[in-house]
Amino acid sequence: MWYNVFLDDIKPDVMLSRYIPKMNELLRGSELELLRRIQLKATLADTFRSCLARLIYPYPRSSLHVQAQIEGILRLLEDDKFMGVLDKQLFRIIEQGLVGRAVAPDAAAGRLSWQETVAHNQQEVAMSNTFREALFQRLSNIVSNAFTQLLCHLDRNSNLWVYYKALHGTSILTNNSAPSSPDVGKLWLQLFSDPRMASTTIISGGDGGIEGSRTRYDVLNDGVLGPFQARFPFSFVFVPVLEAMRREAEKLPGSLEEALTRLSLATLPVLSSVSIRSEELEMYLDDCVCMRGVITKVRFAQVVQITRSIVKKHVGGTLQSLPQIHAAFWHNETRLQHTFMLLDTFFDQIGDKYLAAIDTLNSDPSFTLAHLDSALVHIMLDHLAPTQEAWADASSRLQWCTSVTNAARNVRALIQGHHQPTTDKNDATTAGKTQTVQAWPAHWHRLQTMLFLARVVRDVATPLRMSTGQCLELSAAVQRHGSFDKAMLDSLIAFLQQAAKAGTHAQDKPQGSAQAASSVPQTKVLAHLAQLLEIYLSEFCLDSHAKAACMDPLLRSTLIRIAVDQHPAFEPLPQTYGPSSTSFGSSVLPTGLFVFGGRSGKGKAEEPKQTPTPKKDMLLQAPVSLRRYILRMFLNVQLPDMTAHASDMEAPPCLLLLAAHEAALHEAHPGMEAFAGLKVDLLLSEQTPVTAKLEAVAKMRHFLASFARLVVDAHSTMTRIPVDALTLANSLLSPSQANASKAALQHMFNMRVFLLKHIARLMGPSFAQEVMGSPNMHAQMPWVPTWLEDLRMKRFMRKRHLMSVDPFAMVRGYDKSRSAMRTLLETGDATSLGSLVEPPAPPPAPAFSIGSSGPASKRPAPAKLSSSAVGINPHVEPPSSSPAALCLLALFEEVYMLHTVQASPPEVEKVYTWAGKAPFGEQQRTFLKAFAGNQFSGLEAPAISTDSPAPTPDPAYQLMHLTGATTPDQVSLMSVLVHMAAYVLGHTSQSGWSGIFARLLLAPAGITQLFVPTISDDTRHQLMEVLGGGWYECPNGHSYHVDRCGKPMEKFICPTCGASIGGLDHALDPTNKEATKDDRTVPGYIVCNPVQDVSHSGDRQLSPVGFRVLRLLVHGLLLMSAAVSAKMREDVASAIYARSGQLEGAPAPSDRNVADYLMSHVSVDWIALKDLMSVSSEDVSVVLHHVINSLDEAAPSASAGLPELTSRQSRAIWERMFEEKFVHPFVGSHQIPTLQTFYKTFAKDDGILGEIRETLDHNSLQNRVVTSQPTLWRYTVPLPATFDELKMQFIQAPENKAKYPVLHLFLTEEEQLRSLQYIRVALEWQRMLCLHFDRRIDREYARTHSVGEVLEALETTHPSEINRWRDAFDGYLAAWNAAWKFVDRFVCMEIPSLFRTMSMDMNTPLCFSLPAERDEGICSLALVRYLVDKHNQFLGRVHDILKARRTEATMPAYKGNSPSKDAQASLAEDEDPHAVATHLLKDADLIVYGGHDLSDVGQMLQLHVGQGLLYGQGTGVNIQYDRIEQHLIDEVLVGRPLINMEVRTFDYSNESRLTGALGHLRQRIPQLELTPDAKQAIMKDLGGLGRVRNAMHVLEICVGFLAATGGTLVQQLPGEIWLADYVRDTLLMGDAPECECICKGSTAISKYTQLQHIVSLWTLLDENLNVDPFKDVHPKYKKALPEVHEVALRGCMGLLRLDVLLPTLKDFILSNLNETGGNLADNIPIKEALGFCEVDMVFSEGASSSATKTSSVALNEMRWFETHFPPTIPMSCCMETYKVLASNPE
Repeated sequence: MWYNVFLDDIKPDVMLSRYIPKMNELLRGSELELLRRIQLKATLADTFRSCLARLIYPYPRSSLHVQAQIEGILRLLEDDKFMGVLDKQLFRIIEQGLVGRAVAPDAAAGRLSWQETVAHNQQEVAMSNTFREALFQRLSNIVSNAFTQLLCHLDRNSNLWVYYKALHGTSILTNNSAPSSPDVGKLWLQLFSDPRMASTTIISGGDGGIEGSRTRYDVLNDGVLGPFQARFPFSFVFVPVLEAMRREAEKLPGSLEEALTRLSLATLPVLSSVSIRSEELEMYLDDCVCMRGVITKVRFAQVVQITRSIVKKHVGGTLQSLPQIHAAFWHNETRLQHTFMLLDTFFDQIGDKYLAAIDTLNSDPSFTLAHLDSALVHIMLDHLAPTQEAWADASSRLQWCTSVTNAARNVRALIQGHHQPTTDKNDATTAGKTQTVQAWPAHWHRLQTMLFLARVVRDVATPLRMSTGQCLELSAAVQRHGSFDKAMLDSLIAFLQQAAKAGTHAQDKPQGSAQAASSVPQTKVLAHLAQLLEIYLSEFCLDSHAKAACMDPLLRSTLIRIAVDQHPAFEPLPQTYGPSSTSFGSSVLPTGLFVFGGRSGKGKAEEPKQTPTPKKDMLLQAPVSLRRYILRMFLNVQLPDMTAHASDMEAPPCLLLLAAHEAALHEAHPGMEAFAGLKVDLLLSEQTPVTAKLEAVAKMRHFLASFARLVVDAHSTMTRIPVDALTLANSLLSPSQANASKAALQHMFNMRVFLLKHIARLMGPSFAQEVMGSPNMHAQMPWVPTWLEDLRMKRFMRKRHLMSVDPFAMVRGYDKSRSAMRTLLETGDATSLGSLVEPPAPPPAPAFSIGSSGPASKRPAPAKLSSSAVGINPHVEPPSSSPAALCLLALFEEVYMLHTVQASPPEVEKVYTWAGKAPFGEQQRTFLKAFAGNQFSGLEAPAISTDSPAPTPDPAYQLMHLTGATTPDQVSLMSVLVHMAAYVLGHTSQSGWSGIFARLLLAPAGITQLFVPTISDDTRHQLMEVLGGGWYECPNGHSYHVDRCGKPMEKFICPTCGASIGGLDHALDPTNKEATKDDRTVPGYIVCNPVQDVSHSGDRQLSPVGFRVLRLLVHGLLLMSAAVSAKMREDVASAIYARSGQLEGAPAPSDRNVADYLMSHVSVDWIALKDLMSVSSEDVSVVLHHVINSLDEAAPSASAGLPELTSRQSRAIWERMFEEKFVHPFVGSHQIPTLQTFYKTFAKDDGILGEIRETLDHNSLQNRVVTSQPTLWRYTVPLPATFDELKMQFIQAPENKAKYPVLHLFLTEEEQLRSLQYIRVALEWQRMLCLHFDRRIDREYARTHSVGEVLEALETTHPSEINRWRDAFDGYLAAWNAAWKFVDRFVCMEIPSLFRTMSMDMNTPLCFSLPAERDEGICSLALVRYLVDKHNQFLGRVHDILKARRTEATMPAYKGNSPSKDAQASLAEDEDPHAVATHLLKDADLIVYGGHDLSDVGQMLQLHVGQGLLYGQGTGVNIQYDRIEQHLIDEVLVGRPLINMEVRTFDYSNESRLTGALGHLRQRIPQLELTPDAKQAIMKDLGGLGRVRNAMHVLEICVGFLAATGGTLVQQLPGEIWLADYVRDTLLMGDAPECECICKGSTAISKYTQLQHIVSLWTLLDENLNVDPFKDVHPKYKKALPEVHEVALRGCMGLLRLDVLLPTLKDFILSNLNETGGNLADNIPIKEALGFCEVDMVFSEGASSSATKTSSVALNEMRWFETHFPPTIPMSCCMETYKVLASNPE
């Protein structure tokens, strides 16, 4: 039937007839058959420009570059050899794309032939002149798509021009003048003919359709330092494939080169079929440098020169194969990395000298790589050598210290590399070369000396304000010896001591003399010397690089001597510092205790200097973290013989070694298998070395400490202990035989007590008693019942409910009152109690009456008691507490506690009767009666019913009403509350410290006008100050916050009242208003939810502990007041709920629930204090009793300056004063001494309870010793091994925040900083995805395919690079899972809640890894932006702190500056930190600490956290925060740059119009609209659709070249260039027939169209070519326009600039409302969304100037649009709105 419609053949086109088949041919056969008949060269010549236009290059290209590229391809198409290979590869790609489609039509199956498909496509036919052309255009598009993909592949790294240059001898690229040869061209063709070299995956557009012809591709460039032009053919194929074989090659036998050669021949057979000459291998080497070289700031040519020279020297000078080059790269990658890191920083100073060494390497065969490294180290150390110029002033010296620190890491690595044997035994190129350079030991000691000198200058010379001359003399003293050893240290000490003596003598000289001005007190010298010795040990000698190969035996022996305090350098320190000094050398050990093998010059053993023998424990009283750390570092080194001291395992060296072993176990967290074979027999055998015994003891201690936690959990939950742990514990703690030796039984007893210690320390002694008496524990641990028969255990188990030590024993006068109360209880005689009170004449009037808030007359002063034996000073003794207070305390201990034994003790009645008649005020009698009778009328007892089980009492009643079920924890808490109540009863004055407490207990109604301590300020005002942003109020006055820019982008519902809040597109809802930032804090009590307030953070300026202590006292007093009577309960409820109506979520006002409400607060604070202080409840109560007692004994002068609680500011001052005076002296670093002193002073138990608290004096117990080795089995609290544990300790002291601001900032943000180490690899994952998938997959593919599926596909298509893909994803995975929980916004857009809960794994959709500015893409983009912002913000804040320190360090000498402050100040340069772009980012630029898994944190903290090793000192922890802060600055933060983020967003294949060529073009050349007359003339001139189609084809090529090349050069093109000139002169298309409609001078396009009109012309042509340009718009935006909106729209059309509005609206519809991108809500107003669209407008430069400028302006900034466009037309009517506007005849 086709034979009757060949109208296209009537008038054939002469040009087309040359290579377009006849119509008969086009209608017969498949696409592949017809493609083989067409003239390929002519077709490519006609279409290759459109192919080039679809390529996106990653570097800037000028118009001359584009022109040269076009000329080059035209010449390549004339080369027969090239075309012969191209034809084969091109058709291989076409066959892959057409497989399964190129078959005859199957009518039965209903399939259409490709010809029928074209015939049914009206638009495709319309865009062609004839049907014949439409058929051929389909074939041409197939060729064009295949050639575009092949061209994209061939031009990777400009690989195509390698052949062009070999063919013609020149390069089209102006930046490459390297020579080439015809042989390279032959090699290029050989490789290109191999199918592997041109294997590409067919992607979108393979069907040859119209849309497929517009698919754009990225031309990749693999240069690590930027785009480069390859020199070796297809190096981009070989380099990644061979690099990916490294892991497998390293596993194979033989040399690395041989293994890689075998693997490469199996994977790339083409290597065996081609011959590659040495000159070509050098080209390949250059490409390897560009693609896999070190990222550096050194110039590219010098990088290539250095790397090429090192690799060639490694292989012996002659390159032989590609695998050989890669093996040489891998052998030298560490050398290259550290070399270029040094050159990055110091190239201007040392670059010329190093390049001279490179020249020597190339010319001198005897000059090896070891010599090169030695030369670089020598050059570097010479440059860093101290000089008069470098040390001109203090600032210059500090900068020199920074330079030394920056360089040391890389210099040390180069030195260390030559002290380790080669890892490849078959590598003959490096074997034996380490012996050829004799300077390595000298380099090592010189480096260590220079590092030590830098620290001396920073931490000694700078704080002491030493002059330049003195510093140079000091430098000479340090460097005189040439080695880093004891002699150098002695020389330095002698110099400093001489300076100290000179300073001492200078004090007698006139003040104006020069010597006096530079004098240095001896105490200052010794103080800094102590710090210096610590640095000597920790920072240098114990560095991880100081292996046995670099550390001689004498130096190691010296270290261990220092560890056990036998080094002479420590002798001067005891003259100044006593045993409690913060320095670590306080004494030397007795001669002969430790014998070392050091030798003197005569070959004899070195005798320790004789010194007076101190006490054995003096050493262990000082912090010993360094000594323990030293021994821990040498655990695997053979220690001196210690068998002679096996009988004294408590000797200081033994304890140090034990602590070292235990610290290692604590950090390693070993499993049960580590304790297999652990037996008591190890401690009994005389053949066991003492070191092995100490290791066994360390394991036993570690296991028993862990087992104690298991016991606590099992007893608390009534479950069983894990079997493996229980079995081992029973074997250790049970006698193995009936006749076990006395020593074995004693060791078991020691371990049992040690276990009991840990249980008691965790939960308190009473809990330990419960465990020992539990049948559940008896069944699991059979040795416990037997042990309970021991008399010592019987004494321990008695009186479980009573506190082991009377907490009121510290109160003066308490002993006498307790004795009198006991007499009353036993005999009924109240005479003794009466004698405590003055005669009641006249009877005292109460200060407050029950239920009244008003004051009465003052209470007379209480009678003074006689001096007590517990007085601190027998001559000046503070007065005793008041009689009422003393009676309440005695009643609590002697009477109230009896209710735990018996429900209604008969003895209590007589005390209750006395309390009702006691000569006190009514208030005091009320409290005495309540506690005597265990009756609290303010609390409701649970109702008892015989028909139902006993109800659970209310928490407050359960606490205060004692029974046999009362727990020890409740008793401890009640003792604190009673003590505080007793204090108030004795101090009822309204002034001073007792004023507010008296009101809380006795007159709670009066607190409504006071600002009660710890009650929250206006939370809203606090959040406004902290969060910033925007604050607004709903119509009902409820406040809400908008983050970031402060302008709302979304609408929500007010959670309080349900009103509408927020807004859209930065416009506030008109019913809302901006909130005023006034402080709305009100006096009185503010109700809050205690369950929601359980964090450990303090409020205002209080520390967490101080805040909790004070709040516990406040709520405790209110609870006591509410409990004693119903009337008081009503007053408390009235005061508490007075303002509850103003609060959201507050409990309903009721006096019934007030006690339980207060109890919930008390419980929360009590639990928090135990957690914060890391002690048992009994210990917490002891600390609180000290706080209350100090408050009781405070002199009247202590309240001087105390403000009244009449404002928020005065309350804050009151709170700070309270914490400073009464809380701080007993917590933090004072907490352990407080507890130890208390238990030693008041504890009377010399048995197991004393052992648990370690308050026993074992020297005085003689035969009553509880444990035989108390120091060996002392309790030690685990040292902080993580930053979380360190933070808990750090926040204990509020002053730490100001003293250590960098450390405070780090600990505050540490959890967020952990993810910063993954920035580079996360960006690498995104970059790889964008390069591989950009514009190649659609959004649906990304949403339906997981990361795991994509990686599996890549493993098939790109097996050589799969390891890189997996490593990159692992980094992105770690970054996401560590940081995503902190990401809440993307710019102004809040991350949707659905995305916030996403976790990253192999099953996560790919779309969450592709960075884009909408939908799921915002997650990936927001993640990396958060990481980079956090990195920059943190470094910026640190830099600001250090700059402030720099100013502080320049203050006059001896103003309290610590060396650490001066050290930190040295890092704060006046300039801001330098910045690095993301593509140059290295791991060394990131904030990385503790390894990727934080495994090194514990080791670092062990060095800077000390702990006493004496008996009873195990709970004390001395943390050197200044050293930890300095370590972070030196090792983690110094030298880290800011990051300039350069992230490429991802474009999906079916959304090209949204983010495609036209969008990029607008960014490069501002666009203007053609005038209506020009548009009309152009369409009239073009005439039919054929000419329109030709113009559109040429315009697509122009747009592709202008938009896809990238870079800044395109932006320099002026928009005034005529389009015809650009097509003719740049694209060289003037003679093409399809360009006649543009380039011919008489055409309308040539007259009216410039480059700035391209978008307008595109739109005009597109409208005339497309049958329906809006066919892809989503139906939800095509709804009918209501009449009211149509009337409003037509009424304003005359006031709108339709020439601007219509093109903008059309582009908005096509870009945002199509099927794939239609995510906009259909109910939002068109005006709101359209207002943000930008339009290029032309403005005059000035009134008197004819010059103009173009700028982008948003529609909502144009008055005509903002004023007249209807604001309420919904987005659902967008299409109809456009049609109404377009129908305007004007």
